[in-house]
Amino acid sequence: AAKKVNLTKSPQTFEAEEAGRRGPSFAKNNGGYTGKGFIDFQEPSGEYLKWLIQSKSEGECTLSFRYALAGSNRPLQLKVNGKIITKAMPFMGTGSWTTWKTIKSNAMMKAGTNEILLESTGASGPNIDSLTIDQK
Repeated sequence: AAKKVNLTKSPQTFEAEEAGRRGPSFAKNNGGYTGKGFIDFQEPSGEYLKWLIQSKSEGECTLSFRYALAGSNRPLQLKVNGKIITKAMPFMGTGSWTTWKTIKSNAMMKAGTNEILLESTGASGPNIDSLTIDQK
């Protein structure tokens, strides 16, 4: 299960392997990740990665996901507090499983607990290393 983590500075990075998840597995077979490893999406639908971020203030922030993907586009749906922010966030191929890039999206966060969810809806996702939150 996802445990709440406090947003105490900006930007702040949260490792994917410390988020809650259903489906995707923990892995460390491809180099270049931060933390203890990364999260490997495998099934085309129904898998998710969920961060519970405790914020002191509300406002717009930038969510940056660090990921690797050898092949073509594997979109994931991004939801914040149950609201779809991006139906198909375009995680494009990075060239190899050891080449890490970031993709960004803006979202509103509230004061209190925020649920940030990446979910597979028809395509397996990439390997996700971390989420960085930058408050504006």
